[in-house]
Amino acid sequence: MALNFGAIEDKWQERWYSEKAFEPAPNGMKPKFFFTVPYPYVSGTLHVGHGRTYVSADVLARFKRMQGFNLLWPMAFHATGTPVLAVSAKIAAGDEAAWKLYRGYVGTYEKDVKEVERIVGSFVEPRAVMDYFSSTIIRDFKSIGCSLDLSRQFTTNDKEYNKFIEWQFHKYKKKGYLKQAAYPLLYCVDCANAVGEDDIQEGDTNPVEVQVFTAFKFKLEGEDAFVVSSTLRPETVFGITNMFVNPSVEYVKAVVDNETWYVSIQAAQKLSRQNHSVKETARVQGSALVGKTLVSPLGKRVPVLPSSFVDAETASGFVHSVPAHAPYDWIALADLKKDVKTLVKYPGLAEALEAIEPISLVSTPGYGEFPAKEACERMKVANARETPKLDKATAELYKKEFYDGVLNENCGQFAGQKIEQAKEGVVKWLKEKNAVVDFYETTRQAKCRCGGQVIAAVMQNQWFIDFNSEGWKERSNECLDRMFVFPTAYKKQFSDIFAWLDKRPCARRRGLGTQLPFANEWIIESLSDSTIYMAFYTVIKQIRRFGIKPEQLREEFFDHVLLGEGTVEAVSKTCAVKPEVLKSIRKEFEYWYPNDLRHTSVAHVSNHLSFFIFAHTAIFSPKHWPRAITLNEMLVKEGVKMSKSKGNVIILSDVKRKYGADLFRLCISSASEFGSLLDFRDRDVEAARKSFIKWTELMLVLSEAAQKTPVKQPDSIAVKWMS
Repeated sequence: MALNFGAIEDKWQERWYSEKAFEPAPNGMKPKFFFTVPYPYVSGTLHVGHGRTYVSADVLARFKRMQGFNLLWPMAFHATGTPVLAVSAKIAAGDEAAWKLYRGYVGTYEKDVKEVERIVGSFVEPRAVMDYFSSTIIRDFKSIGCSLDLSRQFTTNDKEYNKFIEWQFHKYKKKGYLKQAAYPLLYCVDCANAVGEDDIQEGDTNPVEVQVFTAFKFKLEGEDAFVVSSTLRPETVFGITNMFVNPSVEYVKAVVDNETWYVSIQAAQKLSRQNHSVKETARVQGSALVGKTLVSPLGKRVPVLPSSFVDAETASGFVHSVPAHAPYDWIALADLKKDVKTLVKYPGLAEALEAIEPISLVSTPGYGEFPAKEACERMKVANARETPKLDKATAELYKKEFYDGVLNENCGQFAGQKIEQAKEGVVKWLKEKNAVVDFYETTRQAKCRCGGQVIAAVMQNQWFIDFNSEGWKERSNECLDRMFVFPTAYKKQFSDIFAWLDKRPCARRRGLGTQLPFANEWIIESLSDSTIYMAFYTVIKQIRRFGIKPEQLREEFFDHVLLGEGTVEAVSKTCAVKPEVLKSIRKEFEYWYPNDLRHTSVAHVSNHLSFFIFAHTAIFSPKHWPRAITLNEMLVKEGVKMSKSKGNVIILSDVKRKYGADLFRLCISSASEFGSLLDFRDRDVEAARKSFIKWTELMLVLSEAAQKTPVKQPDSIAVKWMS
């Protein structure tokens, strides 16, 4: 007898939700377990990578119910920021690529072509995007068997939620955790707005950060001007031998803060958004600067040499050369010595090149006088075109020198210091000489979801959360010490992230979400408004049940129901909410909180999960701090990361049709441990399908045999387990 797995899945999924099987109420007779997973973003469909996290979560949830816990696992939807707005703008503009993409998304749920066109056309309104995908995501969750409480749904744009987040930020401000100042951040040039991880293409899986370069000013002999290079290793200033320029690139001559600078066109545009006055006066081909002589910040005369490895998109567009310690610089000089055509093209170049001698700066265990040379030899780098080898050699050498290296006698007053100690001192010393400035750059080239370039910019009066506020890290580390983290190896990663956290911009000038209550022109960004919403799950159901309006959700309301502050009588009068209602909501919060377990993917450790811990220690007492975090690694398809360009993305709505819920869950649950990458391969799924069918056929045979047995026998352990 062949089983119709799809029909069986449909039957039980429908029954679970029609009977509200996963909508628990406080029950004093059973221990509670409050379980959460990050809410999904509603700008499109989810894929099997998300499926790994949600199926793993469902296995945990069902296991805890089997243990006798009264388990709450609610779900809501994230729509803060610019991604939804970007979708609407592209649809409204008739962007054919966006229309094609969203026809594909909607077409997985709607079979009528006219209905697909109507729905996609409605996406010109952001609310239509949110409403449609929140409903289809719920459908997808049900289709893979997730056991969710759907009675507590909300979006981050709901007015009740806005009031909750306003309350959170009032708390931050009163405690001194919220600051306002000029601050470097990620910025979309098209949106003219600060952006965060959720606003950037692949920002969640391939993070982008702001990094601080030190921009060196080299006096150009014969002109009252500077050629500006940039570095992440300012302590190597003592080993500069020359400047590299890309001869095929057009550069800008500009007045920057009353000085004349040569930088790349891209650098001039970035500087103009980094609190600098920039006025372009001319454009110059890079080749025109080859052979010029510069004077370094230390007074040394160095030549300008040509090299194609110089990237105008990165920092200032010039690279000063430290060949003893930079593999790219070492190999660029070696290549140039062999480039007869270029040497002939620029008179005097061969002589200038021949005069260059590397300067050793750092004594590092395992390396000799010129570590860059050794690193290139170990990696067998043949020329500057072998960028993967050079990138690896650079990363390995820089790491070794940073942690183990000591500056030698060529480094003047800094001799004998470790690099991690000397770096800050060198920058301070050079700034006092007016020889350097900070230049902010992104850690990788990135695009906003609107398609605009993402750069590092400095915004005036930017609001940010200061994680170094007095006592905050100590409390957050105390919380982490008390928490269970699995896989356990990630607990150390949390500690490292906590130490690294400093200031995070928390508001934008544009986007969906909650306004800062004391500065309405700012919108709280998407990771800053999603750190304590687990508490909101415990109260939203009753807020709606009792018809409490957003304007009644004053600070005093949340102070009372979430923190126990104020008397029932006083809060009732202030918020116009009946005393018995306040007591009921407070009681439900007290029953469910804290969050016993939060499960998600490892990609969230460095941002959301760390912010989640900090936010709880900022607002709640220790008894309401989170208790545990579990993490699963990422999922790849056939050994390759999923991407639209590779055509290997399997969206969640196709899982039931292609594999069936039970088979998919079996593969996800058994193919890999939480801490290991899961390689989702069709041949493995097919093998699991065959084994699963054989197992069910065996169970059917045993079941039929048991029904024919005339005398009732005591159930064995195996029978009890299967039943």
